[in-house]
Amino acid sequence: MNHNRVADVTLTIYGNRLTASGLVDLMGQSAEFRIDWSR
Repeated sequence: MNHNRVADVTLTIYGNRLTASGLVDLMGQSAEFRIDWSR
């Protein structure tokens, strides 16, 4: 299977809190990131 999707990102905003998580595939190297930001 060949997936042409480069980035899979989930973005959630709730009140003053922002959470983002996703999986990025760059030239065969996959990196998972997670951001949790609130003020």
